[in-house]
Amino acid sequence: MKKSLHQFKWLLIFWALGVGSLLVVATIIRFGMTLAGMESK
Repeated sequence: MKKSLHQFKWLLIFWALGVGSLLVVATIIRFGMTLAGMESK
């Protein structure tokens, strides 16, 4: 039981890292598109 809980904790950490990196990438893309839009005007 304790071993599965430990695995679940690591799974949660990896999931949080994946979601966090996705959010960071989305923010960078949005920021880049906004910057490109400002430059073209």
